[in-house]
Amino acid sequence: MADNYYAEILERIHNAMDRQAWQKASELLKQELSMPYVPSDVLKELEKLKKEVDPYLIKERVNILLTPEEVGTYLRKDSDSAYKALNTLNRSNIRNYLGIIQEYLLDETGDRMMVSLLLQLCQKQGIRTPLSYRDGKKIRTVVPDELKDVTDDEGLRRTWQQLTELFENENPSFMQLCHQVLLQHAYQRYPQSLENEENLAYRVAAYVFRAYGDEEGLREFAQRHDLTAEMIEELVI
Repeated sequence: MADNYYAEILERIHNAMDRQAWQKASELLKQELSMPYVPSDVLKELEKLKKEVDPYLIKERVNILLTPEEVGTYLRKDSDSAYKALNTLNRSNIRNYLGIIQEYLLDETGDRMMVSLLLQLCQKQGIRTPLSYRDGKKIRTVVPDELKDVTDDEGLRRTWQQLTELFENENPSFMQLCHQVLLQHAYQRYPQSLENEENLAYRVAAYVFRAYGDEEGLREFAQRHDLTAEMIEELVI
């Protein structure tokens, strides 16, 4: 009896996969895998099928375009939902979503990184409609089409090279961490330039030392480069 049950379940899952009904296949797999007992041979087959179904399910979800109202809601939810919203905006004519985007840009509870990502998407699609955004306590207005890409900022490029020269030979892994922090900082500031930020390479390095609790490494680094406390002051990310 049990053998017939599992044979039927597996057949239903395979049929769903053959029809590319990935959501249905996923539901069947989830239902069976949540059971308190599954025969070991069947369990292995279910887990194998789940590995085949999951990538298609993720792709299917990503390919769904959200409505403007859904984009506004998803931007304010968890990171996975925000990614889906950004994916929709990236694959659509963003002009159809400008109202929702403007609303988010001025939202006091909005995430600053998300503000930058939205502005960059508008820049990439050549939006010439002025957009206002909240930058701390300030309200700034920009024309996205007139902005540079975040990676085209001269201050970013110069600091990136300085970090490479500081750590490429002695600690490449640390250099990569510094590059990641620098890029994150650039997005937190975008579309403002990093051009006028003093000692940025040293402050980024100090941030990474502190993030890993390596105060001794930071002291040695500061002494080796004759850095004052001001030159390695806290970097706000």
